[in-house]
Amino acid sequence: MKETITTVWCLGNTLRGDDGVGVRCGELLLENPVSHLEVVLCETVPENFAAPLRRTPPEKLIIIDACVMGTAPGSIRLLDPENLDGLTETTHGLPLGEILKEILPRERIVVIGIEPKDTGLSLTLSAEVESAARKLARALRNGEWARLPGPSS
Repeated sequence: MKETITTVWCLGNTLRGDDGVGVRCGELLLENPVSHLEVVLCETVPENFAAPLRRTPPEKLIIIDACVMGTAPGSIRLLDPENLDGLTETTHGLPLGEILKEILPRERIVVIGIEPKDTGLSLTLSAEVESAARKLARALRNGEWARLPGPSS
């Protein structure tokens, strides 16, 4: 039986402190790769990575990004992909919903937001957000990401 591959898009601006948390999570995943995850460091240009999705659509696309949700810094939430364009603290060129609308149905897209603490100019994450990136990387490696709390938790 063929193993299902999940593509993980890691978004964020690594020059803006906690906004780079998606990319940091991807770096952690790449340090100890697992065969069921294809990790893509999209940074601030996810539109540049749409063509491979179009050629070979994954069974599941997980998008990780910093997201202001009004929760404690470092909080991790599964977010509704129906609101893809409005959920992420966008430093990206095109809205994600626009990029993905012709490629994958929404039920195959998972959005995971991590609450930032500080998105000012910085090359490092706050301690809370670094800890969240490590926790999320473990959950993705182990396939436990689906147990994360939802947006209103």
